[in-house]
Amino acid sequence: MMVHRMQGLIGSVLMAITFAAYAGEAQYTTLDYGEGNHFQTRLYDALLLGQLPAAGKEPYLVFSGRSCIECDENTSVYVHSPSDGPMKGKGLDARSTYPGNYYAYDTGELVARVRMFIGRCTDPSREAAVWFVHEKLDNGSWRDRVFVTYVMDGKLNDTQAAAPVPAIGVAKAAAAKGLCRQIPPVRKGYTEP
Repeated sequence: MMVHRMQGLIGSVLMAITFAAYAGEAQYTTLDYGEGNHFQTRLYDALLLGQLPAAGKEPYLVFSGRSCIECDENTSVYVHSPSDGPMKGKGLDARSTYPGNYYAYDTGELVARVRMFIGRCTDPSREAAVWFVHEKLDNGSWRDRVFVTYVMDGKLNDTQAAAPVPAIGVAKAAAAKGLCRQIPPVRKGYTEP
């Protein structure tokens, strides 16, 4: 009788340990979009930021996340359509800087200010994800660049805006009109080593 109870107790303990190990294991994030649609990312703590419509296919999802948990990788922005299949994973997917102020990990000096908007932000005829980057150069001077990601003919296009670059005020005005929205920045980020 005692042996039978011990085996039951041991079995319960092993099941509890197995369940605890499984429950503690980090899982990739599944994004819910549209009406009941789901996309399994290969990222941790992913968050859907917006969508870019694409003719003849699923929209391009704009989302943030990290490809690792206990590492020096920053949260980044990814753009991917479920119609293009699964993500590559293991840090192989194209990523962009998440908005925020970034400081050098070794000196603590401010090296970049990144702002991001999604929608009809700089061109009223085109949905896009737009990054406004104010970055410090090696010579100590600062420069402004604007990067735009949009969909044309069902394909994703990434481009750096030609001079004169659109002013961030254009995107802020579009956001005030409800044409686009700004993605809230991180307060303080650090460059990756």
